[in-house]
Amino acid sequence: MSVLPKANKFTLIELLVVVAIIGILMSLLLPSVSKARLKTMQAVCLSNQRQLGIATFSYISDNGGYGPYHKEAGGPRWNERLVPNYLPEGDIYTIISPVQTCPVATVVNASWQSNIAMSIAVTGDDALAFLPPRNLSRATSTQTALLIDSYNNWPRMRANYFIAEKVQDGTDQVKIARHFNKANVSYLDGSSKAKSATYLYTKTSWLDTFWDIEK
Repeated sequence: MSVLPKANKFTLIELLVVVAIIGILMSLLLPSVSKARLKTMQAVCLSNQRQLGIATFSYISDNGGYGPYHKEAGGPRWNERLVPNYLPEGDIYTIISPVQTCPVATVVNASWQSNIAMSIAVTGDDALAFLPPRNLSRATSTQTALLIDSYNNWPRMRANYFIAEKVQDGTDQVKIARHFNKANVSYLDGSSKAKSATYLYTKTSWLDTFWDIEK
């Protein structure tokens, strides 16, 4: 009668070593996976900004060179002026379009309705006499902002928002520079770039070309 060979078995120590190695490999892999996921979210947000930019440029073309003027009280706000003619996928009751959202930021609320802010140089400000609606027909600056990641769902962006409290402090869901300490910015020439918090801190003057379409 033939005798079957005795099967080799793992010892408890060998199993623990294997589990430890798997744990180490997972700890090395997870940060890379998380970073890749955040990079994808940044790309989605930037794509949304580009689509909002196209809608805004169409609005400007159809309205004598003027951007979607924003009224803080009594509306309509700039995003409401784009729905539904320029952002047809937006809900006409909530005025929220998917391209107004950033997957990293907080959920869009009913009050402000946008994770992406429009430069106050484009929307104007009925509370500030020195920021009236201006004609954008010939405004194609590579340095003047059109859209930027919003602070905590605010629909407009202005120079005095570029402080640490709003740019860098707080969670990624709330702050402006929420993409690896950078913010997505779209310009009047149609380009879009991720700009560092350090760059934003140099744009706190109303006279800077970042805010002034006349320069």
